[in-house]
Amino acid sequence: MTGRYAHNNGLMGLVNQGWRLPPEQLTLVDYFREAGYQTVHGGFQHERVHREDNRYEILLDSGQGVEATYCDHVCHAAEAFLRDRRPGQPPFYLNLGFFEVHAPWNRPEYEGHCRPEDVIVPQFLPDLPLVREALARFYGAIAHFDACIGGVLDALDETGLADNTLVVFTTDHGISFPRAKETLYDPGIQTALVLRWPGHIAPGQSYGGLISSIDLAPTLMEAIGKPVPPALQGRSFWPLLTGDLYTPRSELFSERNWHCYFDPNRAVRTERYKLIRNYAQRGRMPYPHEITEAETMRDLYRRDISGEARSYEQLFDLASDPWEMHNVADEPAYAETLADLRGRLDAWMIETADFMRGADMEILWPDLGDWDRGEEFVIPAGRGGE
Repeated sequence: MTGRYAHNNGLMGLVNQGWRLPPEQLTLVDYFREAGYQTVHGGFQHERVHREDNRYEILLDSGQGVEATYCDHVCHAAEAFLRDRRPGQPPFYLNLGFFEVHAPWNRPEYEGHCRPEDVIVPQFLPDLPLVREALARFYGAIAHFDACIGGVLDALDETGLADNTLVVFTTDHGISFPRAKETLYDPGIQTALVLRWPGHIAPGQSYGGLISSIDLAPTLMEAIGKPVPPALQGRSFWPLLTGDLYTPRSELFSERNWHCYFDPNRAVRTERYKLIRNYAQRGRMPYPHEITEAETMRDLYRRDISGEARSYEQLFDLASDPWEMHNVADEPAYAETLADLRGRLDAWMIETADFMRGADMEILWPDLGDWDRGEEFVIPAGRGGE
């Protein structure tokens, strides 16, 4: 939404955990309003405490409470907005946010789409009945969600708006399972990105290169023919979509600060390698603080599928180890790669004035049992960021 890294835009933790995106920070809402667009929001948002604070001109009514963020309610409101459009109205920027697919996946609408025995269990999860059951419900939520999004696309088609509307579908993190959400492993930071604009973006394209979520804001600015604001730290990939000259990213950076607890990590990823730095010393890696009906997270935490404590630095060869299970940071054959990625990560942290620059792993973290709530951390004197 800001096109900026978290440690630069100031929102380094969950809004419902007390964090705030500072009012002076501009988002796509502000940029589209300045460009003459009518800005509209429906459903879920995670930028500020109240969606009214995000400076949208129109807020769609989809109900009250968490149900107001379910896809069927939000999409119904969005379809009504689209069908009420009249000739002569200004162009619109419509932002829809959905509670799906957060756990628990226990709505009746999610049932019957996928059987546990048909699930393909990702290799970073154990093939256990409780995992298959949770994944089946998760995929059921996706199937229901997909159908609801289809209703919005149908409304665009039926109103004649489709050919003049760029549709962007994306997510904000990976799946809510261990070794995914709340980590900088690929299953945690890899997100969906699908774009549709008939007559402008050729259908059926796919791109396997590196794109960062901060690249989306400058891309949308270029798509509507507006200058990219200098505050944006991402780079536009609009030429990639239109067949123009595009220089692929050589690396991308990711960070984690405070989700449900302070656990700062930084990572640099190239096409083949990834280096993760873990600035908090923990006995076991953190798991998402979300519980399914079968208490999947608690059960897996008790089973301790992590195997061993995280190292300060983790280096992965994604060509031979795509699930990032084997840390090769101490292997002599990867010494040159480790030095290269260390240099890239350090340069990025200096360039972006990262508050963790210069820190080491001496953040002590007590193991408080199964659920790790209420942790405290201590940064010894003379340590930490410069």
